[in-house]
Formats: sequence, structure tokens, C-alpha cells
Amino acid sequence: MRLISFLLLVLSLSCSKPIKLNQKPKTKILIGLVVDQMRGDYLERFWDDFSEEGFKRLVNDGIYCSNTNYDYKPTYTAPGHASIFSGTNPSSHGIVANSWYSRKDSSKVYCVSEKQADGSYFYSPRRLTSETIGDVIKSKNGKVYGVSIKDRSAILPAGKNADAAYWFDGESGGWISSSYYSTINDSLLKEFNNRKNIDQYLSSNWTLSLSEDNYSESYKDSSEYEGNLTKNGKNTFPYNIQEAFEELGFDILKTIPSGNQMTADFALKLIETEKLGLDSILDFLAISFSVTDYIGHKYGVNSREVHDCYVKLDLTIAALLRQFDNQFGENSYLLFLTSDHGAAENPNYLKAKGELSGFLDDKKLIKNLEFALNEYFGNQKWIDAFTNLNIYLNHQALEESNLSLKEVDTFIKNHFSKIKGIRSVFNPLLDTVSDKLEQACLEGFNKNSSGEFILIENSNWIDDYYQTGTTHGSAYEYDTYVPLMLY
Repeated sequence: MRLISFLLLVLSLSCSKPIKLNQKPKTKILIGLVVDQMRGDYLERFWDDFSEEGFKRLVNDGIYCSNTNYDYKPTYTAPGHASIFSGTNPSSHGIVANSWYSRKDSSKVYCVSEKQADGSYFYSPRRLTSETIGDVIKSKNGKVYGVSIKDRSAILPAGKNADAAYWFDGESGGWISSSYYSTINDSLLKEFNNRKNIDQYLSSNWTLSLSEDNYSESYKDSSEYEGNLTKNGKNTFPYNIQEAFEELGFDILKTIPSGNQMTADFALKLIETEKLGLDSILDFLAISFSVTDYIGHKYGVNSREVHDCYVKLDLTIAALLRQFDNQFGENSYLLFLTSDHGAAENPNYLKAKGELSGFLDDKKLIKNLEFALNEYFGNQKWIDAFTNLNIYLNHQALEESNLSLKEVDTFIKNHFSKIKGIRSVFNPLLDTVSDKLEQACLEGFNKNSSGEFILIENSNWIDDYYQTGTTHGSAYEYDTYVPLMLY
């Protein structure tokens, strides 16, 4: 029945004229849940530790798509969220990374902000070039909102015509928005940001939800492959949150499970305040849980911290579903849950197991390339930027040296063929796709925002910043495979 409801909803939104049905659609609101950095295998790995009313309810009573993968590179947060809610890839929606080099600005730019004349930053979805599901629902007079601890994870899903997007500001310790939106609810922000309300999420230490035996499939508590909660802190349970708060301030809420609960509570307050789902017009709410990503980066995919975070998030989602049942009626809302990307195993952990893996030093990679280019072609500033494993050539240098892109292409590919950890180099402007990884580069390439050359790393090679914990961004399955549940 829910599959039929989803198909009818998609069909009705894609048509310029309303579909006439014998029975009026019952759906009051569409809710999109994103769990940042949730690998597709986490469901199976943590299944026995989940309640019956959270993830299991979505799988057992909904539609579970068990082989969902992104088909582009790089697999980062911003491209993931833009792709989920627009149904397109970075080649179309323009969000090629969290930040990238802009030839127009001759500098790096962030996906949802623009630098103003006074040096401040204005937050908006203006860099997004595709329509989102939120934009479609807004065009039919629905209410549209995005909520997340991360600004980009609230702004991009909501689209360009949303009523508002809200995110958490660690510096001020409260939820904020942007003047881009004309209908910001200041009373909602004032009420929720009351210091006593925010302090409740800092009031308890982070302890394991279950007995130690339940975490046997994860690292031991205190592993050399994990980072610490704070610079001066530790990586073992229990975590003293007040001590961590004294060091990091409200930013600590981004890296502890109660930050997910705060996100859910804010979303529920938004639903109540804005009266979402109460009339005959379909509304839309995107909720992205970011804490899972922060914890994953810090501790790694096999850590007890990640494991426990998902056990706690499962209970948060169960409570959300019960609230949605009460608020809208069990059959009067449609919901999907997915993730923006997965994550890699820590290379040091893999090396200890005898598996091939390693780290890439971006600064060293580009320094050696620039030296080689100068040695062969003469001294020039050949590279404008190197970011996200994209090489942005200096076009002026090529013109002044009377060099073609093809000549430089041959040299750069030959250079990187000798570099450990680099599988190959793909040039979307010149190359014909020969395999899945190159196709992923093409799907992630946008001529206005990407570099001319994209380095394809070997499997299990990641940025050397993550000697502990983990990261993501590749086109390998550990980064592309995510859950997808329709309910």
C-alpha cells in the first residue's frame, strides 16, 4: 500500500495538472530523513541491537532497497544531499563538493555561502542549479522546511524556494537561519534556543546504551585507530560531557548522540509551530542527522562510539515515528530514510590486518606535480588549485606557453602513473569512459566547477589527515553504498 502511495505521490508531483483519483490522496506531509555517513552495511551489523520501532519498523513495514549506491565521485555531504533531493548528479545540480575552487572568484567557495563586501557570509542555496522535490512541493503551495545541525544539510534539501532552513550554530549555542528566507520564525528560534532548553542536551554523560557484550563486533573501548572526543580528552566510555563542553563549547553537541536528539526535537517543534501536515495541501520536511558523520570521522566505522550512536539514533527515530503517527495519522504521512555517503575503514587498521591501504598527502602530491611541470615545460604557475583530488589548470599559463590541453594531459597522466596510491587520472574533457570509476568521475564533473583532471585513488587510500577515524569521497562501494527505506 505504501509503495502505491509513493508512486502516486511522485506521479502527481511530476504532472502539471492534478491527477483525478476516485479517492483523494491522504498524504499530508512528505518527510525525508538523511543519516549522514550511514554505510549500507550498518543496518545488518547493528540489527540485533535495534529496537522494533525504529530502523526495523521502516525495513519490516516499509520498502527496503537493499542495493542503493551513488554513481558519482566525490561522495561528500553536500553533493549527497543535493543528489537525494534533486534526483540528479553533481554534473547537473552543480554541487560538486562541500567546497571547491571557483575560477570566477579565483578562490575556494563553500557550497551554501557567498562572501559579502563587508567580509561576512550570506547563506543560501544559490549555487544549486537543479530543482528539488521541495521546490516542486512549494510550487503547489505546500510548506517546505529543512532542518539539520549542518548548514548545507538543511539548506540544500529544502531547495531554492523553501519557507526556511534551520541549522545549529555552535558559536552561539542556538539554531539559526538566513535572511535569504522571508518567513523565518523568530519566536520558534527564541523559544527553542532558551539556554535552559539547550543545556538539557549537555546534562548527561555519554555512556553505552547496552551491556559491553553487545559491542563485540566493534573495536575494543580505547583503540589506536580512534581519535579523541576533544583535543585534551580521551576515547573511552564514559565521556564527561561537561568537561568536553568546557573545552569545545556548544560545538560539542555536533559530536555526541544528544545532538541527534536535539535535531529531532527541533524538527518536532517546527512541525507544531508551523502547523505542518494539517491541511489538504502536501507539505515537506527534510531532517538530516549530522552527528553520525562527526562521530564517524572522529572514531571510525568500527568504533563503539559509532555503534552506540546508531543504537541511540534508532530510539530517536522510533520516537519520531510514534509522534508522526499521533500528529498526522499512521497512514497520512510518507517518509524515506537514506544517507548521503558511506565511509572507509581506517587504513592503519587495514594494514594491521595485512590488507593493502594507505594515505594520500595532498600537499605533497601537488608540490611534486608542480615541480615536475616546471622541470619539463619551464617555470610557470601551472596549477590554479588542487582540491577534492581535482586539478585546476592555469589556462593563462597554457596559452602563454603555447601548450595544448592534450600535451599537458599526457604528461600529468604519466606523472601520476608512478605515484603510489593513485590508480589513474581521468580527464572528462578528453577521455572516453572505460570503467565504472571513470564513469563516476564523469557523473561528478561539472564544467563550471570541477577541475580538468580528477585523480582516482586506489581502494582504501584516504586523505592522510585521517590517521585515526575515517573519511569518504571515493567511488568505491564502502563510500557509495547506503540504505534506502520508503515508509
